[in-house]
Amino acid sequence: MRAHCFWEPADRAINLVERFAGCFHDERRAEYIEHEVATLVGQRVFAIALGYEDLNDHDERFEAAPTSADGDLEDIQLAVRGAPISQDADWLPAIEQFGEGIFIHFDEGTIVEWLGRAATRTRHDKLLTGYGHWRTRFSGKPPPYPGTAYALLHSLSHALMAEIALDCGYPASSLKERVYALSGPDGAPERCGILIYTATAGAQGTLGGLVGTAPRFAQILRNALERSRICSNDPVCADHEPDNRSGDRATHGAACHGCLLIAETSCEMRNLFLDRNLLVPTMGTDGASFFQV
Repeated sequence: MRAHCFWEPADRAINLVERFAGCFHDERRAEYIEHEVATLVGQRVFAIALGYEDLNDHDERFEAAPTSADGDLEDIQLAVRGAPISQDADWLPAIEQFGEGIFIHFDEGTIVEWLGRAATRTRHDKLLTGYGHWRTRFSGKPPPYPGTAYALLHSLSHALMAEIALDCGYPASSLKERVYALSGPDGAPERCGILIYTATAGAQGTLGGLVGTAPRFAQILRNALERSRICSNDPVCADHEPDNRSGDRATHGAACHGCLLIAETSCEMRNLFLDRNLLVPTMGTDGASFFQV
């Protein structure tokens, strides 16, 4: 983690992050810990100090906003310089949020087996080719290809968010996601999961509607998968292939605003890397679906 300006030397001088981290009691199992509490706290503190940046790419950079060299948001012209809080700031802005969520863990061995199927490898090659076309639009370093396992989980996350919004009463735009498709040294998925949550500064994040869907989750999953089989834009949507003529859609398979695309404020990946064909059989199916419904 890299912090620019004077924040890193300031933290070394007053030991803010370590003292703040000491206020937390870490009850996690040691064998599953990848980041210490001080690291997690430091990430959040520096993010606030440097301009509320999206947390998706803290492992690669820690500037207040992307620059053209980063290539992350250059295509939508959001590369700006963060303004200092004041000349002699002795305070930091902060916000307290309240929320709830559900976490779905996946059997990694089953996903590895699915990735090894011939039809899945063929679909992977198509998505990777589309990513290759899409990455040429960046003048600097493009975002890396997150993997076909990620595309599967990301697609399922969007399908579930749309279905959960219908079931629990939360507006779909208030739900957010965090997709975990972490790979080992050999590239095989080691930890896979989806966190769907809501968090607000007010009481809406503690109404309990999202957690209340847990006993009905099996039915919600079945409904989401069944709804994903057909899109109102089929067969055009189902037959879409990643290519070099479709901009951001070069990262998509069967995905459009009629099925998998959601509000970009709810998506951690700006509605990229989505494909219904990885989830369920569709009109344009090629046998690569993870679920059979």
